[in-house]
This record gives sequence, C-alpha cells and structure tokens, in this order.
Amino acid sequence: MDLRNTLVVYNLFQTIFSTWIFYEMARTCWWYYISKFTEFFDTLFFILRKKTQHVSTLHVIHHGCMPFSVWMGMKFAPGKG
Repeated sequence: MDLRNTLVVYNLFQTIFSTWIFYEMARTCWWYYISKFTEFFDTLFFILRKKTQHVSTLHVIHHGCMPFSVWMGMKFAPGKG
C-alpha cells in the first residue's frame, strides 16, 4: 500500500502538533495526553504498509503505556491544573 503522501501529511501534523504543545506547555497538558492516542497511528501505518518488522514489543509496550503514564502524571503530579 502506497502511503507516502499520507505519511508526509501525518508526520508534518505530528511535528506541528508537538511544537505547539511544547510552546503552550501547561495550558495544553490535555492536548499532550490526547497526542499519545494519536500516536497509535504509527502502528496502524506500519501494519497497512506491511512493515510489521517495525512493530516490535518495545513499540507496542511504549504506545500502550504512554497514555496511562501521562494520565498518571497529570492526575497526581504537583502543580496540576
């Protein structure tokens, strides 16, 4: 499956989104949390492109744990909003 254009747009979006989140910091904690879910598309794109060798155990654990760990940080970290 040729996803070149989709991946260019996706990667551009993720870069701009991450830059915006960094810029806004505390006001966008929830956006950072949501971005952990949008990053699941990495795995989907690997599978659709038949690049399953990139879907390592580390990759799956990382993308599976990040939403939970970010939520824990937002819920219990000092100075939360």
